[in-house]
Amino acid sequence: MSESIVYDTVTASILNRMVDGVIVSNKQGIILEVNRPTQSMFGYLRTELVGKKITMLMPEEHSKAHDGYIKTFLQTGKTRMIGRGLEVIGKRKDGTTFHLDIGVSEVKNETQHLFVGALRDITKQKKTDAHLTQLGRILDDSWNEIYIFDMKSLRFVQVNHAAEQNIGYSSKELSQLSAIDLKPEFTLERFHELTKPLVAGSEQQIIFETIHERKNGSTYPVEIRLQISHSDKHPVFVAIIQDITQRYIAEEQLHLEKERAEVTLQSIADAVMTTDPKGIVQYMNPVAEELTGWRNCEAKGRPLVEVFNIINELTRQAAEDPVKQCLRNGTVVSLANHTVLIKRDGQEISIEDSAAPIRDLDGKISGVVMVFHDCSNERQLKHQLSHQASHDSLTGLANRRKFEHCLEELLTSARKYNSSHALIYLDLDQFKVVNDTCGHVAGDELLSQISVVLKAEVRDSDILARLGGDEFGILLEKSTVRKAKNVAEKLRQAVRNFRFVWQDKTFELGVSIGLTNITAESEDSASLLSAADVACYTAKEMGRNRIHVYTDGDVDLAKRQGEMQWVSRIKQALDENRLCLYGQVIVPVVAAPNDATHFEILVRMLDEQGELIPPGAFLPAAERYNLMPAIDRWVISHAFAAYSSLGCTQSSSGEGCQLSINLSGTSLNDDDFLKFIHAQFKEHNVPPQNISFEITETAAVANLAKAVHFMNDLKATGCRFSLDDFGSGISSFAYLKNLPVDYLKIDGNFVKDMVNDPIDWAMVESITKIGHVMGLKIIAEYVETKEIMNELQKIGVDYGQGYDIGKPKPLLGLCEIK
Repeated sequence: MSESIVYDTVTASILNRMVDGVIVSNKQGIILEVNRPTQSMFGYLRTELVGKKITMLMPEEHSKAHDGYIKTFLQTGKTRMIGRGLEVIGKRKDGTTFHLDIGVSEVKNETQHLFVGALRDITKQKKTDAHLTQLGRILDDSWNEIYIFDMKSLRFVQVNHAAEQNIGYSSKELSQLSAIDLKPEFTLERFHELTKPLVAGSEQQIIFETIHERKNGSTYPVEIRLQISHSDKHPVFVAIIQDITQRYIAEEQLHLEKERAEVTLQSIADAVMTTDPKGIVQYMNPVAEELTGWRNCEAKGRPLVEVFNIINELTRQAAEDPVKQCLRNGTVVSLANHTVLIKRDGQEISIEDSAAPIRDLDGKISGVVMVFHDCSNERQLKHQLSHQASHDSLTGLANRRKFEHCLEELLTSARKYNSSHALIYLDLDQFKVVNDTCGHVAGDELLSQISVVLKAEVRDSDILARLGGDEFGILLEKSTVRKAKNVAEKLRQAVRNFRFVWQDKTFELGVSIGLTNITAESEDSASLLSAADVACYTAKEMGRNRIHVYTDGDVDLAKRQGEMQWVSRIKQALDENRLCLYGQVIVPVVAAPNDATHFEILVRMLDEQGELIPPGAFLPAAERYNLMPAIDRWVISHAFAAYSSLGCTQSSSGEGCQLSINLSGTSLNDDDFLKFIHAQFKEHNVPPQNISFEITETAAVANLAKAVHFMNDLKATGCRFSLDDFGSGISSFAYLKNLPVDYLKIDGNFVKDMVNDPIDWAMVESITKIGHVMGLKIIAEYVETKEIMNELQKIGVDYGQGYDIGKPKPLLGLCEIK
């Protein structure tokens, strides 16, 4: 049997197994072989086709085109492919025609020069070419390598073009090799062992992976699909081989990603759980095991609700399953606030959580991943911060912010439902006595105890708040004025009956109470607070330890409200720069030559018509309504700006003009005020050693720690400090040694009557002596007569200030005062 005939027989055997039609012809267009699908497609038997002209299967016009393709190829020989993916018309034996997709390839070796036509009936699927790609894989346009080799010698009989390109050998070179030569790890014995199922007929095809070696010595992984093609006389092996290098790389990357993901999930601080589309647990990382109390192996396969038991910490009701929500909505779902996870052992853990869908390549949800973490500490801290933001740290009562918010709600309720509520404003009467006598620690303890007393007299639904200092507020929901007055009286009696004991001292207290009604006609919450405050202040002015109800037209309340009107007037004066600076000289009691000018800065206000308003008219309102920091800033900035224009005389030692500026207690408590003063020194280039700040004894003692810090900071720059109104407090000397002051300014109430009152004279003398022992200079104010000045000289007071020495004058005229 000649080699060419063997090749034809082998080809026919292979092609008979194919789904698509195949026609093998020579270059004259004579049919040499057809497979069974071709016979079925055209309605001819094989014997009716072999040896006939191929054009018998085409309409006449296509016969000419076929001859043209063959002629072009034989003349040029530029391509192995004559036709590929051509749509033609086929003609069946019965004369009917149909659409064909045809690809024609050259098959050529030393003895044969054939053309192989691959045919597909595309009448019903003309627009689809997927199957044509599969068909083309047996031809030279296949991406896979196709090898046909002898079953005995394993030498290659035929290979396709892809095989030549991938392996690096030509078909001629491959004909000299065997299949074992391309697989370095294979032996002949191993190959025969591998192919036993095929040879025995127990398997139609075997699939395995191995390594191919190229001509250049390099190797690459392949997947081989091996089968036997039987001809009448000579069966062969057919191997369809796919280069799986990219798959190996992808699998390696996938493995690395999987390893990385597993390590990450094992290492992260968050708990991670995954479920299938039915909400069945598939995986839990160690943190999830710890938080739920379930091991991964125990939880896997269980419904999520058995493992992940969550409730709302406020309602104690079961929380909605986030996985169900995620599967239902197809979106990321976060747990509601206040979610608590009940651990397997019953322990409760506050958690935050989110669930996200897992989608496959088609976008279909294949499961859910849920990430959550223990936020017990954060939630506890959040609760604490929320409580701190709305409650007073000392008493635990609601603070002013919370109180004002609740007042707004009651006002809204009154307007919506035409209901009536009440606001009670309380101010302790003897609190300052306790603070001054026993110190602020005792004062804090008093406030804590009195809070308990007040709380015992109101309902749980009522709002009791500390509004600041020793002031309290109460909101009574659904209460008339009469009922509110009864509650206020209970509160007054409770405070009156209370005894505060500190060390060896016992104190009786009183409380002044203001009351106003909250109705639909109430203007706003600010007006209600103002009315209650005014009523409380009126009760205090009328003798303390009493109740005053706010009513329209009340003369006393009108007076108090008139004071409150100063608030807007002061703000407007600040905006319009209608404050002005005055000064009053401070002179040595025993005059010395060439003393430097020393005076106290005072502030006045001009009204809307330019008339001068004395400080006693507007400063009390500024103090009460927290406007003093703004006034203090205005005074400092304008006094510093005017310093260089004063033309003050210097002392013989070169000491410059001394300015003494008053500071309020509220300014000392302003954290930004210190920065402001430093900025003013820098901006106006004023020597700090020529500035003295006056702080009242009451303001310094009220917040001793802040006052000391404030004074030490400025003294480090050269500033000086005077303690104003010294002697007004019972515990003055106890605090004095803790305050870094340079001057003591004796309370004028002692000075003005010291000529006639021996006790006042003794107070001035004792303050002077102790001050001198401590190295302080003493200033006496209210020096209104020559007699007072003479007595001050006898005692040894250093400086005097008062109308007998000099009255306050506009700032820039000070230098003319003698």
